[in-house]
Parts: sequence; structure tokens; C-alpha cells
Amino acid sequence: MTAAEKRAARDRLRALDNKEASKQLREGAHSTLEGYLYKLRDLLDDRSDTPFMKCSKPTERQVISQKLTETISWLHEEGEAADTTALWGKRGRWRGPSYRYREIEAFTEALNNSQKWNWSTRLFLTEARANLTAEAATDVPSKWTSEELDALEVALKEHEVWLTDGIERQKHEDERRPSH
Repeated sequence: MTAAEKRAARDRLRALDNKEASKQLREGAHSTLEGYLYKLRDLLDDRSDTPFMKCSKPTERQVISQKLTETISWLHEEGEAADTTALWGKRGRWRGPSYRYREIEAFTEALNNSQKWNWSTRLFLTEARANLTAEAATDVPSKWTSEELDALEVALKEHEVWLTDGIERQKHEDERRPSH
């Protein structure tokens, strides 16, 4: 095989690899859109007290339901022939309660983590201040200065106030949000 023939063969293999990668990307976009639509349909059909129902309004659900019907119809009629960009575009048009839904799902974990960090910081401050006092008594240089620990405590208190205020604001927003 000559060098030109090898180059041509490699080019054909690259073209096949690129075509296969493009096909897999398109199929992935199609599957992602289809899976999302089915999940959304299930959320809309669910009449229980789910976070999605709590964070969406009936008018929003009606609009979503209409867009869902249109998109499912498009997917069955034109989706098989659609390119990857069109499939991503259809997936990208969904906004609104789905973001609030994810926020509600993530809120509890984020709140717990924040409270754990506050607790850990309080524990650290207690131990660091005890070490600072013990090291000062033995004339050993401390790893932390009193000013650094004071600054950390101020930041911690500011964070605790911010967190408490945020939780209270969220409670009031939840109370004002119309139920489904």
C-alpha cells in the first residue's frame, strides 16, 4: 500500500469515526429529550403534594402541558430526522418550575451542609482559642492569631444571620405561593 493509499484509508476511517460519533451524539440528544419529556409528563400527571406541584402554578402547568404535547408530537413526527442542534433546542426551551423544582430538591441538603459548616467552624473556633491560650501560657507561637480568629467569628456570625434571614424569607415565600 502506498503512502497516498494509507492516507486515503485513514481519512475514510476518520470520516467513519466522525460520522459514528455524530450519530451517537444525535441519538443521545434524542434520548435525553425523550426521557425529559416522559419525566415531565409524569410530573404533570402526578396529583400529589410533590415539590413540582408546590413550586408551579396551575397556569404554568397548563402552558407546560401544551408545550409538552407539541414537543412530543414534534418528536414523533420530525424528531427522528432532526439534527442534534434541533433536539438540543427543543430540550433547552423548558424553563420555569423545573428550575424551582430542582432548587427545592437541593435546598434541604444545602441547608444541612451550611449548618454543618457553621457547627464545624464554631468547634474549630473553640479549639483554636483554647490552643491560643495554652500556647500563650507556654510562650509557644500559635498557628492562628487572635485577630484571625476574631475575623473568622465575625464572618461566621454574619453567615448565620444571612442563613437565618434566608430561611425566614423562604418560609414566607412558601406561604404566599398559591397551592395547586
